[in-house]
Amino acid sequence: METQGLECTPARPGRLPDFVVIGSAKAATNTLRRHLSAHPKVFVRDDEPSFYTYHRARGLDWYRSIHAGAADDQLVGDISTHYSRLHWAEPTARQIAEVRPDTRIIYLMREPVSRAYSNYLQLQDVADEPVSLEGLTFEQAVELLPFIVDSSDYLAVLKAYLKHFPREQILALLTEDLNNDPEAVVGRVLRFLGLEPTPGMTLDPTLRANSRDRRVDGFLRTRLIGPVTRPRAIRALVKSLPDPVRIAAREAFYGLMKRSPIGKRLEASHQPRPMAPETRARLIERFSATFPELAELTGNDLSPWLAKYR
Repeated sequence: METQGLECTPARPGRLPDFVVIGSAKAATNTLRRHLSAHPKVFVRDDEPSFYTYHRARGLDWYRSIHAGAADDQLVGDISTHYSRLHWAEPTARQIAEVRPDTRIIYLMREPVSRAYSNYLQLQDVADEPVSLEGLTFEQAVELLPFIVDSSDYLAVLKAYLKHFPREQILALLTEDLNNDPEAVVGRVLRFLGLEPTPGMTLDPTLRANSRDRRVDGFLRTRLIGPVTRPRAIRALVKSLPDPVRIAAREAFYGLMKRSPIGKRLEASHQPRPMAPETRARLIERFSATFPELAELTGNDLSPWLAKYR
């Protein structure tokens, strides 16, 4: 539902967010971040503050201070996907409402089974959790970290937020729509915040932030190039080279190492195992049962999700 525009919080040492993008993880929140940051009236950080889940003890002064770079006429956004992990959703919603009850909530939802599997792949690549998922199957990973699947229960997450925010302060969107027509979806987000696309504002329809190919490439570079360039003398030699020479030499060496038996074994060891068919069938049954109510609540057409399951 479209609403009247927000008023920026008063000038003070830092700012509290005017809107919060709560997720979901692996639902193109970073792509939305890139698009929103192109608007001159929007300020969003490059990272996820995760204040209400990881940094609440630092206090509101710290939370304000990390947005101190916002201009007085900009709306401040907090984009933190942890806020839609199902076990954190209700306490996070309650805290946001206590701190600033007029906060606008934006929620990106991706076809839930694919999102859960993509979340599993991401957590294999990053050291973001207290347990390592390296080498584990999807099913083993979910036993250790149930939120991988539970956070695809968009209906339950939305109901948690609706306990603390009126429906008109929540905008739920589909990742697939953002990918297919970014200008239309970003336009909806801006209007929800009381803004309009600026003249000449163009969005890259091919933009996809945080693709797994880039993360795997980074992993391989670290493992293949890192040990060679770690000695101080080697680092000094590399730094002494002109930029074009250094970059060309690095890429040539990386390509050579990636094609070597060591590189091929390392890349093969980092390939994920597919989700078991019975697991996929169980998740499809679980989540598709929520689609009628979710569609009615959000006004989104979820038939493309169902089509993927046929």
